Formats: sequence, C-alpha cells, structure tokens
Amino acid sequence: MLEKADLGVSYAAYRDAVRQAVDAGRTTGDHQTPALAEYTVLNQARMDRLDKTVRLDPDLREALEQV
Repeated sequence: MLEKADLGVSYAAYRDAVRQAVDAGRTTGDHQTPALAEYTVLNQARMDRLDKTVRLDPDLREALEQV
C-alpha cells in the first residue's frame, strides 16, 4: 500500500503548477471559470507573501525534509 505522502507533489512542483495556471488564465483544478481563475491569482499572491514572511524552525525544517 502506498503512503499518502507518496501520492502527493512537492511544494515547489505545486507552486510551479499554480504559476503555469495563472499564466494561462486557468485554475489548477478540473472546473474552469473566470471567477475561479481569479481565485488562483489571489491564492498565488497569498502564497508569495507567506513564502517571504514565514520562517520554519530549523529542527522542524530538518524533520520535514526527512519525510
């Protein structure tokens, strides 16, 4: 049986998918509407802000890298 973590994507891969979706005026999901595409733009801006401000504890970062 596969572990759930094996089924996911890395944060970097997810951010890349979001960037590509925003550049194409789309969402990351199957359901595509202009309103949902705008939410994707908004969410990208939120993630950009968090990437700049959130700092993980070094011990936590090390533990997460082991997963």
